[in-house]
Amino acid sequence: LVNVAMTDRLAGDGRTRDQFVARYEGLVWDAVNKAALRFDAKPEDVEDAYVEAWARILSKIDHYSTDRGTLSGFLWTVAYRRALSFFQRAVDRHPAALAQEPATDEWDMAEESMDVFDCLSRLDVGQTEIVARWGAGYKGREIGEGLGLDTARTFRYLYRALDAVRRCMQEKGYAV
Repeated sequence: LVNVAMTDRLAGDGRTRDQFVARYEGLVWDAVNKAALRFDAKPEDVEDAYVEAWARILSKIDHYSTDRGTLSGFLWTVAYRRALSFFQRAVDRHPAALAQEPATDEWDMAEESMDVFDCLSRLDVGQTEIVARWGAGYKGREIGEGLGLDTARTFRYLYRALDAVRRCMQEKGYAV
């Protein structure tokens, strides 16, 4: 089931698209930076990968399905994969442009991103929203605003959500 209403809103209203990008820019930035760490990328390359990741997200948003997981997990996975592809293309074109080769082959990276997506999709909606806000750089009180949570409760929920993702990744064999 595709989230048609969201897709239509993004396609038809620039203000809505801007709000969407503003809400998830931290999450996308984190995914791109995680990919950049595998390649020891330069800051200007990271910025270019970030722009390319958003272009890919906005062109593929109609592929999002609530049946397959959370929106945050989908966005993170698309951004991470696009950034990996961007950095790999840069290495292929100019081997000296990026200092080091990726830590693992492309298949392992794709599998890892799908595992992260799977673990994030197991969180409930409230946990996903808290993790997304935290990933976007919101501070303690800001994370809970709009969700009706005080700072202490917000951090309890955040720690529980991150712990659930950590445990899930450990169950999948990752050293986290």
